[in-house]
Amino acid sequence: MQTKEREFQQVRQFLMEHDDFLVVAHIQPDGDAVSSTLAVGWLLSCLGKNYKMVNEGPIPAV
Repeated sequence: MQTKEREFQQVRQFLMEHDDFLVVAHIQPDGDAVSSTLAVGWLLSCLGKNYKMVNEGPIPAV
């Protein structure tokens, strides 16, 4: 199995073996950080996992 495929398989295994997750972004989140946090939350929701999303600061204004 190629390296990337193995890494994706490890991520999949980790997600399937655990039920509770904390999703965070970097300090002073920008739009990319917020959207990445939301995307991971959506993925976990689709998998039926429990999760909390936390940002250090406020979501930036448009």
